[in-house]
Order: sequence, then C-alpha cells, then structure tokens
Amino acid sequence: MEGVITPHDVLHVTGSMGGGLFTNLSFTVAGGVGSAPAALMGHESSVTYTGVPDGHFMATFTDTQYCSDPGQPCFASFFALSSTNNPDNTSPLKLSRTTFTAKVNPLNLIPADMTIGSPCTITGNATIVAPPGCQDQTALNPVGGTGSLTSIIDTTFKGTGRVQATFTISSSVPEPSTFGLFAFGAGLVAIATRRRKA
Repeated sequence: MEGVITPHDVLHVTGSMGGGLFTNLSFTVAGGVGSAPAALMGHESSVTYTGVPDGHFMATFTDTQYCSDPGQPCFASFFALSSTNNPDNTSPLKLSRTTFTAKVNPLNLIPADMTIGSPCTITGNATIVAPPGCQDQTALNPVGGTGSLTSIIDTTFKGTGRVQATFTISSSVPEPSTFGLFAFGAGLVAIATRRRKA
C-alpha cells in the first residue's frame, strides 16, 4: 500500500482573529502520523471567546513532503475527511459555526491550493445543522501520491464561551462497493446526457 511517512520539510501554522478577546487557545496539529492507511493530518483547536457575536477565529495548518520515495506514494486514490464542531451548550454560543476545508498541492505549495472534496460547515454540534455527508466524506485525490496538505478550521462565535473543533485528513482506499456506487452514478449521468441530446 502507501509508502513510509518520513520526516517533513516544513510545518507551517498561521491564524487570524477578529471581533473580541480570545483566550485559552489550545491547538494540536500533527502531520504524517500513523501507518497505512495513513492518518495524514490531525488538527484540533479549542478557543474561548469573549466579545460581541460573530467573533471570528481561523487556524491554518500546512504540512509538506509526504514520503521521500516518489515510487512509494503516501496519498491513496481517495482522502477521508472527518470533522467535528463542539461549542459549549449555552445560548447563543451553541449556534456557533465552523467551516472545515482541506487542500492539497503536488508541488508542496504553502499553503496548498487545490480543494479536496467540499468545504464542510457545521452549525452547533451538528445536531442543529450539518449538510448530509459533510462530517465524514470521502473525496477523490486530485494530485497523486505526495505533496503538501493544508487543513483550515474557520470558526464564527455566536456568543461568549468555548468552541472545540477537530479535523482529520486520512488516506483512503474505498471498498469495492463504493467503486460500484461511483460507476452507477456515472452511468446515470451518461444516460441523462444521452437523453438530452436525443
């Protein structure tokens, strides 16, 4: 399967904030952890906010140089993206929302620039609003076996309190049934296109 994950050349972390006072900032980021299939990146933020509604905090984490041997790629044909949003359960903070975005670049660009799958916005703890399939999605790898990965956690606070968010990017090889669903979907698209031309 995927090659051994080697030490990486660059770990790049940036952030921005606006709208009030941010305290108790806690971040855990890890790149290239685990074994095949690789948990390529784990990103967790925990932030306490005091101020007017709509305070904004964004943390971006980029890791580069996955695998030194180009013949043994670390990225599989798909990425698995998993995200959680956990604001304190007080009003109006519990309506805080976080958008999770994953990006990749085959040339180790910092930050990576090609979006993996679709950005996922979760309001509250997902029992309030989360689009179907958003929290756990499998997305096609658009680049190949190695490069840079960027994870972005972008939180809008709807009140005073703490929001904890986690985002994991893993390498994924879908089960054969998933390939069957992709083929079935592609077939339906082809039939619909053919009918429109007729």
